[in-house]
Amino acid sequence: MAKPCFKMVRYRLSRTKRLLAKPYDNENIKEIGAIAALKEVASSPDEVAAKFASEALTVIGEEVPYKLTQQVPCWTIADVQYWVKKIGFESYADAFARHMVDGDLLLLLTEKELEQDLQMTSALHRKRFIRELESLKVKRVLSYDVNK
Repeated sequence: MAKPCFKMVRYRLSRTKRLLAKPYDNENIKEIGAIAALKEVASSPDEVAAKFASEALTVIGEEVPYKLTQQVPCWTIADVQYWVKKIGFESYADAFARHMVDGDLLLLLTEKELEQDLQMTSALHRKRFIRELESLKVKRVLSYDVNK
């Protein structure tokens, strides 16, 4: 069964088929929210949906977003930096790179290391970051395919 986000994209794309058949008017496409939805799907872990969304974005001249693998331990330092920025911690992204935090290390970070090593001095920032990290860990477990 398709996820609600993907159903929404399919629905929006079917409704806008007439627009896409004409010369591309990105303002109309943006107005109906198709570009934002396509970018979300293009960066999703669903390979098929991501491929088609990326192709659609390319056709209409939009930038294809950065795509992270579901296998967080395989993330590079640049992948971790991208994720840190994506979750709203842009000001700490350079610190993660300076300390060479890759995906495997990211999953092992503690609140103490965030504060002392990565200079995340705000307790609220640390709590929010830990919440995002825990969410990432849950998604990782839920997406784990026992057949691989």
